[in-house]
Amino acid sequence: MFAVCSGRSNAFREDEQRLFATLIQRAALSIENAQLFEQTKELVVMEERSRLARDLHDSAKQKAFAALAQLGAAGGIIINNPVAAKKSLTEAENLVYEVIQELTFLIQELYPVALKEKGLVTALREYIFEWENRTDIQVELKIDGEKKLPLDVEQALYRIVQESLANIARHSQAEKAAISLSYNTHLVEVIIMDNGQGFDVGKKPFGLGLHSMRERADMIGGSLRLESKPGEGTRVIIQVPFETVS
Repeated sequence: MFAVCSGRSNAFREDEQRLFATLIQRAALSIENAQLFEQTKELVVMEERSRLARDLHDSAKQKAFAALAQLGAAGGIIINNPVAAKKSLTEAENLVYEVIQELTFLIQELYPVALKEKGLVTALREYIFEWENRTDIQVELKIDGEKKLPLDVEQALYRIVQESLANIARHSQAEKAAISLSYNTHLVEVIIMDNGQGFDVGKKPFGLGLHSMRERADMIGGSLRLESKPGEGTRVIIQVPFETVS
């Protein structure tokens, strides 16, 4: 409510009445902006919940089902073919480890202190060290002109590298991989490559992993390109424009 009172008749001049009307309009606008801000916050929360649910479904849930299938396969052949059973058990173990990594990072996204404090490069070095020990695949990491990126960009790039390495471990039969991060003035380029068996990009259907990677690149205004040929390994190239963070 906005009330202006006087004990005299015709107490307010026209310019004063215009001033009161302007104050009322500004107050109404402020109230409307506050209401819109609250609605926007609710939409952001809903979008974030939907994204987390999609991440869990597209990645963690699919890997958990794959691990369950591998365990079922191992149980069916463990007596007659223990070598093949052991291979299935190893694959199931790797998938479960990846699910744990996925859940860990989703928690970090809710409370992104670790990546914010360490930065993308340090977090990648730590993850690559663990991944090498688990897969026996050597990874060379190259950094050129490191800059601090917005947190959402670093989170997306970290997850794309994670998924790329998971694909290398599962499908490539590679012995070595390389990751390069090149920071230009307003563009960061990430290249992930391996010396594995490769595949025909035009023939092989893209799975949920690559679909999720493309979505992450799109969400931060970037692009993702896949290059591969049979016998020549695979390259994933991500380019993302950014504003430097001080």
